[in-house]
This record gives sequence, C-alpha cells and structure tokens, in this order.
Amino acid sequence: MPWVRLPGRGPRAPPRRVRGHRPRSTSCGPAVRLYRESDPKPVIRKLAEQLGVHHEALRNWIRQDEADRGERAGQPTSEMAEENKQVGSTRQDRRATPAPDLVNRDFTAVEPNRLWVANATRIVTGQGVFWLAAVRDAFSNRIVGWKCSDRCDTELLLGALEYAVWSRQVREGQLIHHSDRGSTYTAFRFSNRLADNGITRSMGTVGDRYDNALMENFFSTLKTELVYRTSWRTREEAENTLFAYIDGWYNTQRIQKQLGWRSPAEYEASYHQPVPARTR
Repeated sequence: MPWVRLPGRGPRAPPRRVRGHRPRSTSCGPAVRLYRESDPKPVIRKLAEQLGVHHEALRNWIRQDEADRGERAGQPTSEMAEENKQVGSTRQDRRATPAPDLVNRDFTAVEPNRLWVANATRIVTGQGVFWLAAVRDAFSNRIVGWKCSDRCDTELLLGALEYAVWSRQVREGQLIHHSDRGSTYTAFRFSNRLADNGITRSMGTVGDRYDNALMENFFSTLKTELVYRTSWRTREEAENTLFAYIDGWYNTQRIQKQLGWRSPAEYEASYHQPVPARTR
C-alpha cells in the first residue's frame, strides 16, 4: 500500500462511542482489516495518519480485534467492555438550594481559569466500583484537577477541586465552577470551599448530560480510549493507569481538533507566549 501524505490534515481524534454499539465500529473495521492483511505489517503511526485517525485509536482497535479473536490474553472482549457502563449516579438533595445555571450550555472561555466544569464517573475494577472525579478548564480542555476513590462523596469532589486550585492561578471573582445539582456538589462544605477561593457556583439540571456536555465529552473520550479497552484487578492499578493517561498523555500530548490540532498544554503555552513587538 503506497504511503501518501494528505496535505493540510492532521490525525483525527477517535470517534465518540455511541451507546449500545460495539466499540469496534464500522469506521475502524476497514482500518483493522487493512492492518491484518498487510504483509509486512505497516508502521501504525504512518498507517493511522494516512487513514486520518489517531494512532492510539488505531492501536486500541487492533488490540480489541485481537482480543475478540482470542489472540490477546488478559484483554476484555467487546462484549465484556459493554458491561463497564456508567450508571446514573446523580442524586439531588431536595433540601439544598442549587446555584443558578450561569453557563447555559456555552462552554467557551476567553482565557484560562474563567470556566471550570466538574463531574464524577464510575469505573469497574476486579476489586469493585471505582470513582473518578475531575475538573476541566473550558479554555484549553485541560484536566486541571482529579481524584479517585471507592466512594462518590463530598471528600472525593473536594479532593479534585483542591488539586485544581493548587495547580492553577485562581483570581477571586473571575472563575465559574459548573456542575450538576447532585447532593455532593450542593453540600455545604463544597459550597464553602468554592466561596473561600472566590469561585462562583453554577449548576445545570440533574441527569441532563447536555447541561455539562464538556465534562461528559472528556469521560466519553476516556472510556473509549482507555476504560473499555482495559481491565484492572485492583483500584490501585486503575488509578496508576488513569494518572498516566490524564497527566502523561491527555493534558500534554493528545491533540484536539478544536485546539487547532494541539494538546491542552501546547494550547495554553501558545496563549501565554508573549507576542513579539512589531518592527518598522
């Protein structure tokens, strides 16, 4: 198969996974067949760029195909991956007064630390249920804070928030924290911690993914690229893998179309880079 570089195009991110569909969709089937039928095997990075997909996505598709064929021990099949679904976990405290929705599904920001979105998601391990809470900056899509726990409680969300505040330069009165109206986010301790840091609360409705679509987008990407392709015996194994994915890959290396084919770290670096003075 000849190598052809397509001008003006970068590799695309993996397609979003549609609920109820097999992870190995019709878009990746031809790519996997092309790889299997090639002799000698092509370099995955080059093949992925030629096909217009991300090389990690292609690598995961090939691994999943091998698992489905029984050629890769220890990796869950597509049917097993289907069992690792997120279930509804948001519970509203009727006694609490939720904050107004200041975002109204407009997940844009003119600079870093103006809008953060937050949520938690459920992951299954051999040791039991495992929770990941994360905070994402709407400017660069960077995950600025995250924490794992075997319980989805206020302590988990506070841990992710504290990580985000510690890692960023938050200016009082300029940052909005957007979440759903779950009881953990309307908790008195969580609201006080936001107020102590000069962060304004914003909340969407309960159980509406569109009201927190930017955070759900990250969880969808995480599960498509990692969770549905991996099985962990313990929560510690899962947390170590999530650390490598979020801090070692997603924030620093994974390019995104909406960022001009740059990673979140590269996008922020270009924002902070001083503009050279104009010369006559």
